[in-house]
Parts: sequence; C-alpha cells; structure tokens
Amino acid sequence: RIALTPDGQARQFVPDLPEVLRATKLLLPGESQELTFLAPDKPGNYPYLCTYPGHYLVMNGIMRVVEKLDDSMAHEVQHPSSGQVASHAGHDHAGHGGHEAAPAAPARRFVKMWELSELMPVVRNDRARRSAARGREMLIAAGCLRCHKHGDEGTTIGPDLTKIHEIYSPEEILTHIMDPSALIAEGYQSHVIETMEGDLLSGIIVEQNDRFVRLAANTVNPEQYEEVLRTEIAEMRPSTLSMMPTGMLVTLEREEILDLVAFLAGKAE
Repeated sequence: RIALTPDGQARQFVPDLPEVLRATKLLLPGESQELTFLAPDKPGNYPYLCTYPGHYLVMNGIMRVVEKLDDSMAHEVQHPSSGQVASHAGHDHAGHGGHEAAPAAPARRFVKMWELSELMPVVRNDRARRSAARGREMLIAAGCLRCHKHGDEGTTIGPDLTKIHEIYSPEEILTHIMDPSALIAEGYQSHVIETMEGDLLSGIIVEQNDRFVRLAANTVNPEQYEEVLRTEIAEMRPSTLSMMPTGMLVTLEREEILDLVAFLAGKAE
C-alpha cells in the first residue's frame, strides 16, 4: 500500500510502523549500507524484508534472537544459506537439486530507472538487427536465470522462458519484465495466509488438502515450505503481486534492453 501513497518514494518505501526497528535507504545496484544495532532483548524471530513494492515476496528473512548460541547455531551463523539463523532470499539465487545453477552475473552500475512508457514505443518500432549473443548476456546480467530457465540454463522457480516467443509478442515480453504483476502465469501466483494468531505467510501453494496447506515461501529453496493447518487459518487469499521483483532492467542500457527483448522474442540473430 505504501507504493500508492504520495510520499511513498520520498520515504524510501519504508512504512511508518512501530514494527520497523531499523531500515536502510533505498539502495541502487553497486551501492551498500551497513546497519549496526543492538538486537532486541526478548528472544524470538524477527523478520526482515525489502519494502520496495513487490520485492518482499523474494527478499526476506528472519533474524533469530536466542538466549544462548549453541554449537549447532554457531555453525548456521557461519553458513547462513540454510535460512535457520540468518537468510536473505534476495541475495542468494543459486541453483538447487535437479537444476543447473544460473551463471553468475558480474556487478554492473546503475543506468536508469526505466519506465515502460519510454521503452514500449522503441520496442514496438524496433527494426534493427539484434544480437542474440548480447541478448543472452543480458539475460544473465538482468538476473533472469536466477528464477527462470532458458534452454539448459537457469532454474525452474518461475516460468520457462525458452519458448516464450510462441506465446507473447515483444511488447508483451517487455511488459512482463517491467510490470510482472500485470499478468501472473498460471501456477505461479502466490497466496497470502493470515493465521488465527495474526501471522502472515506468503508463497506458492505446492500442496493442499482438507487438513493443511503447504506454501513454498522461499523461492530460492522451493523444497523449504511452510505447512499450516486449515484450523489455524483465519484467511487465505491470492496475492495480486508477482513474486518477480520490478526494477530488473536498471543496470541495462537501452540497446541492451532491446537485444534482450529480441532474444526472448526469437528475433535476434
């Protein structure tokens, strides 16, 4: 909802809520900020997430405050990828069992916060010969293969992009990249569950029956899921937000974007 408020961007999309203990500014690619603070005195699980519109679905984690750090927890601190003591889905998109790991993209500088309205006419009227090689490079640079497959590369968290050109036009492909919530592919819509205790869970339903619902809440590790008993659910509703973040093209130049779209559209050489 903060995205709809007049001062949302001025507030760095950080909601004015007492539950927000600490926050960084809005960071662009290549920027960093260090937060130093005292953890709460009360043991418990303290969620953290990115409040940029739509990003919380894949950029989230839990800071766990405990009375005493035992040997097993100390191991998790050194190896946080398990998500038990510390995790951040937005910063770890490695491939998992059965998937070929996505190629790592080198760090790129911020170019521009592109608007769909300025790129759409260019894509619609583009008649230039586009480079398939550079289009594939941009597929990696934009981070597409962290969640999608194209050919033998990438992961299957999101829809396969290999034959996307058989379904969508170049204009529609650009729209999906820049406004992923405009049309969410069937089977990839997330749901939000509010429990009787007021907890909120979100993710893709991987299994459900009359007794429970299982949500894949971590897109980085789809085998890690939350199971909620039907008797514990106060409300369950489909989310109108895609699990794919916006802003995927902010490190790409205009010509690179055109090569990427042409590559996905099967029009690059």
